[in-house]
Amino acid sequence: MATAVVLGCDIWCATVREEHSVGVFENRVLRGIFGPKRKDVTEKWRRLHNEKLHCLYSSLDIIRATKRRVMIWAGHVARIGERSDAYRVLAENP
Repeated sequence: MATAVVLGCDIWCATVREEHSVGVFENRVLRGIFGPKRKDVTEKWRRLHNEKLHCLYSSLDIIRATKRRVMIWAGHVARIGERSDAYRVLAENP
């Protein structure tokens, strides 16, 4: 799921508020996927807490996947060399 949502995130500069919003979106989608379940014995609905959701999904959360891709992109640009425009933008010397 994370790869589809964060397509093109390599150059994002997300604030803490934006990261929180993306995390809330991820939890909402996971709750929709793993959905409310009724326990057979007690016939009560179970609550899925965030930790349990991420254990069921067993993949990187969106924020970590985004930060990982940004670091991969930055490493790629750093290896390109100082003459490229992307390197100058990364080094803040346009």
